[in-house]
Amino acid sequence: MSYPRAIFNPISPAILFLAFGQTLVWACLYYIFPAMLLRWENALKWSKVDLTLGISLALFTSAVFSPVAGKIIDKDKGPLLLFISSIIGGSGLLLLSSIATIFQFYIIWLVIGFSIAGCLYEPCFALITKYRGQRARQDIIVITLIAGFASTICFPITHVIANMYDWRTTVAIFGFVVIFAAAPLLLIGSTIIKSQQLNTKTKNDTQYNTKNSSFLKNPTIYYLAICFSLLALVHGTVINHLLSILTERGYTTNISILAASCIGVMQVFGRLILLFSDRYLSNQNFNKIALLGMVTSIVFLLVSGSSNYMLFLFIILFGSTYGMISILRPTITKELLGYKNFGLKSGYLGGAYLIGTATAPYFGSLVWKYYGYQNLILILTILSIISWAVYLKAKQL
Repeated sequence: MSYPRAIFNPISPAILFLAFGQTLVWACLYYIFPAMLLRWENALKWSKVDLTLGISLALFTSAVFSPVAGKIIDKDKGPLLLFISSIIGGSGLLLLSSIATIFQFYIIWLVIGFSIAGCLYEPCFALITKYRGQRARQDIIVITLIAGFASTICFPITHVIANMYDWRTTVAIFGFVVIFAAAPLLLIGSTIIKSQQLNTKTKNDTQYNTKNSSFLKNPTIYYLAICFSLLALVHGTVINHLLSILTERGYTTNISILAASCIGVMQVFGRLILLFSDRYLSNQNFNKIALLGMVTSIVFLLVSGSSNYMLFLFIILFGSTYGMISILRPTITKELLGYKNFGLKSGYLGGAYLIGTATAPYFGSLVWKYYGYQNLILILTILSIISWAVYLKAKQL
């Protein structure tokens, strides 16, 4: 069944619950950091390097616990994992709204990082892949089409609320949203998905799927881990530093916020391209093209200067190609590594991805401090090329 025809089939209410829940946890637990970074820097008088260490600690914590989350999903405890993790994340935001020291800032982001391991895309997609069989790919597309607007929601809303009140009120409101809206949505959706379990066996289940972690002997998983972690490093660095980069280049606050907000829209656009072009290209070839598109987008950012036209091209290509890749990662993992113990495999690769994401904010701050943003973008260009080349190697195995 092709994507265009399948997508117009009745969508399970459970998938919609998960989609809106994912939109909220991404907006509140992940995108709130880049959206608030400049405000924290101005209000708390802490350096950008010190602040970005907080989100890096959070995402490293998430990477450590990602394989544990995968095992929990394999043991059929996925709904409870998503619910408890989001409650912990929302509680962390409430605590964050009252911090006074950088040490407290770090401790709370460690707590939020623990929650991220169990409630964002990786565990959600692993759960869907486990229970939805051949419909998993379609369901993942539906979720990412909706949740792709998380950054579009987060950047302008934080800007408006913080201007009306202050950053502490903004963070507290986001914490309540996670606890009283996102967590129940994730629990209800995942519980229904589990109760309606479809046949998930595929012809690839006999490949690299013996007991426990024997799949780690397959070199493909290491190439994928390198590819995903470098991709995450590039994407995470750009997202967390985009407002600062654009401000340094002379763009107004409103233009910078608009540009950051449009990345989410472009992610949805990229997923729609994937949706309606499925019949023409395989997942693996699509991923190859999307990774090359990511390289090209960073080049546009490198040479854009203060040009609105080049910034426009960067936003379109960066957002749309990453939108494709976020859908393709779980399906590529399944195609190249098989279904058996998918939660654990997804956990390991999710951990690698999160290590890249975790490194990104602090890495970007350090390079900026000593070499400036232009050289940082040059380094990101090189890393994106390496990510693309490593994927080509994994595809050949």
